[in-house]
Amino acid sequence: MNYPRLALTVGLPAAVGVVAARALGSTGYGIAIGVGLMVVIVAIVAKLRPAPASSKPGTRAWEAKLTLDVLVRTIAERVEATRTAPAEQLPKKIREITFLTAQVDELASIVEHNDASPGRGYIGFDAYQGD
Repeated sequence: MNYPRLALTVGLPAAVGVVAARALGSTGYGIAIGVGLMVVIVAIVAKLRPAPASSKPGTRAWEAKLTLDVLVRTIAERVEATRTAPAEQLPKKIREITFLTAQVDELASIVEHNDASPGRGYIGFDAYQGD
């Protein structure tokens, strides 16, 4: 736990609130000023903390994060389809699943490395084109 930040976030507004209450002669104003200062400090800290690239639309990490959800569901559907597929179609389906799984690894790496470079401009994965 970051105690200096916690002391700054809670301690400073509380101290200012007590001083304001004494100076103004009103506990209500002191509490309002203390809470107001705490809100301002939290807002400033939140603004100064950099947001991950996966939360910024248009970055590779953002596109990869959204694509991963769809791709994982698609792979699960393909795996389920192999259970009822005829034996002659199994090799193709296994190659397709392997191809899609490789994309999962690549996309997960992009999200993990927080790649902030511009994305492709769309959400989606490459479809298997093999026979």
